[in-house]
Amino acid sequence: MTLTESSDPWIAAGDRSSGRASSASPTALPALQRRQLDVPGLAAGAASIMAATFAVIEGENRGYGTWWIGLLFAASVALAVVFVLVEQRVPDPVLKLEFLRNPTFAAANVVAFATNLSVFSVFFFTALYLQLISNFSGFQIALVFTSLAAAMILAGPLAGYWTARVGPRVPMVLGCALAGLGLFLVDWKLTATTSVAALTWPLAIAGLGFGIALVTMTAAVLTLVPSEQSGMAASTVNTSRELGGVFGVAVLGAVVNAQLTSGLTEKLVKLGIPVQFRQIVVQFVTTGGNISAVEHSPAVKGHEKIVAKVLVAAEGSAGHGVHLALEIAGGIVLAGAVVAAFAARHKVVRVEGVEV
Repeated sequence: MTLTESSDPWIAAGDRSSGRASSASPTALPALQRRQLDVPGLAAGAASIMAATFAVIEGENRGYGTWWIGLLFAASVALAVVFVLVEQRVPDPVLKLEFLRNPTFAAANVVAFATNLSVFSVFFFTALYLQLISNFSGFQIALVFTSLAAAMILAGPLAGYWTARVGPRVPMVLGCALAGLGLFLVDWKLTATTSVAALTWPLAIAGLGFGIALVTMTAAVLTLVPSEQSGMAASTVNTSRELGGVFGVAVLGAVVNAQLTSGLTEKLVKLGIPVQFRQIVVQFVTTGGNISAVEHSPAVKGHEKIVAKVLVAAEGSAGHGVHLALEIAGGIVLAGAVVAAFAARHKVVRVEGVEV
């Protein structure tokens, strides 16, 4: 019994009536061929990502100089090498490495990493600053980010239409450039006396850029590969996005923490604040500026005036760290624009089943 006869009797009957059942069946349904699960590749890739993610997150808490944090980073690199070697040898890999040789595919993944890193950074660190330094309420913070979300939604369909007409390079470059410009404008307008109106238009510019870049890089990778491999391409770019979010919050959070501990310590020394009160100030900042957390600390009893002197210094150090994190995020997404400008192609052309 042929494959066609066993899978669909109606098609088989039609084929028999025309006398082409046996000759057509080997190529009639190529999509039904079973794929082989790439267990070694999945295991090596997942382990590499997990080790890197855990090292980045715990490095912020334990310190990146901790020996086992370094060991996790080394293990992540080693597992990534194993993943590449496995993917080069298995007949049905979880990721076809030749896709990464395509400059547009590689650029789209760089843009995915940089854009998500910046998105998470602007959400997290701007909200932290507004709560800690500007004393915004939860409703005010949500209102501030409305313009960013609305701009991203508006940019989505426009970016899809634009990419279909001109290709991915120009939209990716412009999207990253607008996002970077928006982040620097947010950094400029983010002050202790800022208002909702002052932040609305910079966040709208950033949201417009994010929306264009995210849609364009997704559309780019999906049009670069055959339709049956679209899941592979989409999962690759989604992994890049998730890694960008993790690295953005963890690494830039470490930057903020470093500015807090080093810059604040210097200010406290100049103020003549005793060593035992420095941890109280750090607690104040890391709890989101919750005054009650400081006031009810047992170590504060009888020293309220001393604590009051250092609150301004604490807020200043934390604010400087947030500004530095936003500037780094803006620089990274602008670097993504440079990569897209030089690597991405204006148009994609299919060559031997793969678009380039």
